[in-house]
Amino acid sequence: MFRLVVVVLLGVLSLVAGGVPNEARVVHGQPTEITVFPYLVSLQQFNSHICGGSILNEQWVLTAAHCLKTIIDNNQVSTLKIRAGSSEWPHGGVLMSAETAFMHEYYDPRTLLNDIALIKVYGGFVYSDTIQPVGILTSPIRSGKSVVVSGWGQLAASNPQLPTHVQAVEMKFYSNQDCAKTYGRALFDTMVCAIGPVQDACNGDSGGPLVISGSRTQVGVVSWGVRCSDAGLPGVYTDLTNPEMIGFLQRNVGNLV
Repeated sequence: MFRLVVVVLLGVLSLVAGGVPNEARVVHGQPTEITVFPYLVSLQQFNSHICGGSILNEQWVLTAAHCLKTIIDNNQVSTLKIRAGSSEWPHGGVLMSAETAFMHEYYDPRTLLNDIALIKVYGGFVYSDTIQPVGILTSPIRSGKSVVVSGWGQLAASNPQLPTHVQAVEMKFYSNQDCAKTYGRALFDTMVCAIGPVQDACNGDSGGPLVISGSRTQVGVVSWGVRCSDAGLPGVYTDLTNPEMIGFLQRNVGNLV
């Protein structure tokens, strides 16, 4: 199923400066604050959170293509809103309107190949302590590296209600070879995996950023997985270090990497 929110953690977290309160939430994740993840945004339509995203610069937001396909196909980009600078998705911070949005030209909704998309906001973001751009990593990271995902996804696969407060979880980067064995299918080069003992991203986390733990450097975009937080099942992310994904960003947004 698609991942339209967040989840995943390995024990007590030590994230970026500011840390995360030591309270278990979000499918074994923890509540945190937007000051820890100031690049994180909530994508919304008709007053509902639908996906996560990350701020690339004053005008552009990065997310997953599957988050926007129906909206774009139905010519509803004008109904898309982006809330930035708030730990609570329903209020606070700033609520921006989308000027335009488009998916990777070779996105495949059947396989989720090239699951990446961009949104240009009207007016542009004004940077502050709670609104900052994320960096993009261009070189692959090794298996076992700690990574963190943040967002407003389901706290449990069995509970469809979304938390209003942002959550975060830490996992380990998982090799594509091991990930492919787990799912019994080959993964595309534009996909990477991350795994925790019982932690995982979940519905509502889609499009959100996967970053290297202790940094503001993004390596992936929440894409898909099976049965949130089941032990031994990794989450799958769009690999931003892949040359095709780097090229997509450079062609459309400029020299971000």
